Formats: sequence, C-alpha cells, structure tokens
Amino acid sequence: MSRPHIPIASEKGRFDMLKYVPYIGGAAALLRFIQFKRRKGFHDTNSFLLTSRVFIQGTMVVSILGIGIYQGEKMQKEKDMRKQEEKDKKRLARLERLKEKEAETLGKPVL
Repeated sequence: MSRPHIPIASEKGRFDMLKYVPYIGGAAALLRFIQFKRRKGFHDTNSFLLTSRVFIQGTMVVSILGIGIYQGEKMQKEKDMRKQEEKDKKRLARLERLKEKEAETLGKPVL
C-alpha cells in the first residue's frame, strides 16, 4: 500500500501552506498558553502542563527542521556524487574513443 504524495512546494515555485503548519501550531499553542496565564485561578499544575506542552511542541518543530536540513544536505551530496560519476563515465568514454581513433590512424590494434 503506497502513501499518497503530498507536495510541500509545487514545481513552479509557488508554495503551499503545508510547510507552515508546524509554525502555526506552535504559535497557536503559545497564544493559548498566554491566554491561560491571564486567567484568574490559574493553578500550578495547569501551568506546568501547558509549559511542558509548549516546550515539547517547540522541540518537535526544531527536530523536524533539523531532520529536513540533514536530509537536504544528504540528498545534495548524493546528487553531487551522481553528477561526478556521470562526468567520470563521459570522460572515460571520450578517452576510449580517442584511443580507438588513434589506433585506427596508426594502424595498431586497440589495447
């Protein structure tokens, strides 16, 4: 069973709102925390729970961004390696063609 493809950014450079969802969620949690802090009769247990929730959501956003940056760098390295391998293959093929042409002009067998 394959998962559906959810594009984060379209191919034409326009952006979707999906990549801003973690930020919106974090901002909503922070506003909710501030709203609860202003209420009268706010207990220490509620304060602790809301503070820990905001902290956990913040660390989640940071970890998602970190994973994205890591994967982006990893993919870029792999892309660079593939390009280098293609260049090497083209260079080797060119050298082979040159050896064949040189052998044809000199009348020597190809090694």
